[in-house]
Amino acid sequence: MRENVENIIAAVCCAILGIVGLFINGSCVLLTINIKSLNTSFGFLTLYHSLSNGVLISSYVLWVAPCILFDLSTLFGLNRSIGQITIIAQAASYFSMFLLSTNRMLLFALIYCLDISTLIKLRLVSLSSFAG
Repeated sequence: MRENVENIIAAVCCAILGIVGLFINGSCVLLTINIKSLNTSFGFLTLYHSLSNGVLISSYVLWVAPCILFDLSTLFGLNRSIGQITIIAQAASYFSMFLLSTNRMLLFALIYCLDISTLIKLRLVSLSSFAG
């Protein structure tokens, strides 16, 4: 009996936190789409991050909470697949943030350290090495 009450409490907590998280991430998605100044790479990164968090949180609301409530631990293959989908969504979000921040860091480092003629020469050398 005590384990059943604990499962109900855990499922309700997962559902409540998931619904609040979905609301917050949905608001971030709508704001990012509607605010003109966020139509940049940073805004798209924010949008993508909110969407991937939405996928993760929706899996908690739609899968984890019912699994806890109804004790569906016997569905190992399906549990594993849903877990992998959520991990892929999060990893893709983190990877895109890493690539964009690396791109910006290198861009600003090159702008401040090199003059324009050197940048043009570097670009021509890199283009000629790919073409040749």
